[in-house]
Amino acid sequence: TRSMCFDTKGGTLYSVGADRAVSIVDVENLSNTGCKKEAHRYPLNVCAMYEDHMLLTGDDEGYLSAWDVRSGFKKPMWSQEEHGDFVSDIKCVAERKTILVTSGDGTLTSYDPRKGKVVTMCEPMESELLSIAIAKNTNIAVCGSSSGALEMFKWGVFGVPCDRFVGHPESIDTLATVDQDTLCSGSMDGLVRILSIQPNKCVRNTHARTHKTQTHTRTHTYP
Repeated sequence: TRSMCFDTKGGTLYSVGADRAVSIVDVENLSNTGCKKEAHRYPLNVCAMYEDHMLLTGDDEGYLSAWDVRSGFKKPMWSQEEHGDFVSDIKCVAERKTILVTSGDGTLTSYDPRKGKVVTMCEPMESELLSIAIAKNTNIAVCGSSSGALEMFKWGVFGVPCDRFVGHPESIDTLATVDQDTLCSGSMDGLVRILSIQPNKCVRNTHARTHKTQTHTRTHTYP
């Protein structure tokens, strides 16, 4: 399993992985309720839920698909092939009617969830973009990169970063929002850091391992 996400009510858990399948689990009963085999042609890397009924899945070759979970996963609502490398993370921001996607090709892309169309795509960064978190009352999208820098984008101006926060010695594989001014980052160096965003500073390291631990698993939780 490479990625998991809950539905908005927290009653259903979706997971994806290298077997290209979407697995569905009833959380209360801890029972498998379904499995969409061969959902993509390539291994799946990440999944995320948009509102109540739309599941997004991204794969190793840059394909992104949206599924209506009520339809039994017969076929995607829409699919896109805009990314030149693996889809690394997906962030669904319902209040902004936007889906944000990062890719190994160094881009941040915003999608219209209903039309399945690209709204904006930034110029490729010099390093892979691996993770996304939202800060500052959904006014800033923060992306973790393979270089260890956080690239920040002002909402609606996703073409170029508005700010940059350096300091991680290795890649930032996962990000989580604590509050609108604070994020947690998981890095390839095995540390979990608490970060202040604008002003940018590392508040403290919250976890360290004696051996390097990859922290790339994507787990999205419901509100």
